[in-house]
Amino acid sequence: MPVRYPRPLRPGDRVGVTSPSSGVPEELRERLAVAVRDVEARGYEVVVGRCMDGSGHVSAP
Repeated sequence: MPVRYPRPLRPGDRVGVTSPSSGVPEELRERLAVAVRDVEARGYEVVVGRCMDGSGHVSAP
C-alpha cells in the first residue's frame, strides 16, 4: 500500500495544540502563549485543547 501524505499547511488552516498528559503548568503558560502567537503570525488558526490548562491529568478516562 503506498504511503499517502496530507497536503502542506496553508495560511488559514487550523492547527490544534493538545497534551497527552497534564497540560501546561502556570509557570510555563507564557511560553505556550508565545508559541501560539508565533503560529498565528504565520497565518494559521490555533485551537488550544481544554486539557492544556495544567489542571492535572485530564487525558485519562
